[in-house]
Amino acid sequence: MSRTLEYEQNTVTVNQVATGKRIQDKPEWNVTIANPQTCTLWAVKLSCPGFQTVEKVDPLILSKSGDICTINNDLPIYGYTSINFTYAWDHIFPMKQVSSKVACS
Repeated sequence: MSRTLEYEQNTVTVNQVATGKRIQDKPEWNVTIANPQTCTLWAVKLSCPGFQTVEKVDPLILSKSGDICTINNDLPIYGYTSINFTYAWDHIFPMKQVSSKVACS
């Protein structure tokens, strides 16, 4: 049997590191959004106030509406897997999970 719950807590980890590359004279950042649990997460939303980039990000991986970023087009991030993307801007943008849905069996 599967159960579905909505969480308003941090259930993914978000790590950002500089790649050492420069895009249009701005540092590039690699973002890893990982699901560190066995349960599957979907509809993952991150707060991303002011997020900008000069490097194209696949809109199926990250799409922005106001100060909220939708991850993986609301599709599942399975247990112990991660989503990665890069962006380029003068500084790192803090990103924190604001909501997701989870299914465990």
